[in-house]
Amino acid sequence: MRQQQKLSKHQLADRLAIPSDTLRRWYQKIAPRLPSSAHLLRLESYVVNSGGEVSQWDAAWEAILNWWQTQHQYASASDLAREIGWDGVQLAQCLKTGKSPARLVVERLAGVVRIPTPTSPPPVGEAGRRSERLKALLILLHEELAWFRDGPEEIRGVFRSELDPFDVGYLSSLLTMLSDESKFKRWLAATTNRFTSFQRKGGRR
Repeated sequence: MRQQQKLSKHQLADRLAIPSDTLRRWYQKIAPRLPSSAHLLRLESYVVNSGGEVSQWDAAWEAILNWWQTQHQYASASDLAREIGWDGVQLAQCLKTGKSPARLVVERLAGVVRIPTPTSPPPVGEAGRRSERLKALLILLHEELAWFRDGPEEIRGVFRSELDPFDVGYLSSLLTMLSDESKFKRWLAATTNRFTSFQRKGGRR
């Protein structure tokens, strides 16, 4: 799969949203590690969904890069990043090097620029695929949280300094409210919080 799409290990790790070192251990010649169950689910989901869309998403990213060279709407990559709710430093690096960011970021950029993206599957089918991806992420999330739960106090201090509790709370609330449509609608109408991609590490200042 990686060779067919001409991806480096680092690029594939980005597409799967996993650490590069984790993926590298799958390929090492001596004592390679097998992917965890959560990572296997993520790999399966990626293979199913990437299919023939890869070149179309690459084309969308190329169009975004071309637009960026001539646009006058945004004074900096940070301004554009704020528009889509992403990190300005990472976006600036992607625009400078030409390396495509995560697909969700490309999708948001394409919406701002009004560049067409690959045709989406029917909503119900897409919901099923995204639910499977979310299930894999939650399994992985449990594994990571258990490590902090079972470790010493010092590592939880690092957790608190790195992750904004407001973003953590927002995601926790969203996951809970999605289980009941009436509660979700009331929550959506009432909440003023927005996810900031952990740009405020350690809490609001």
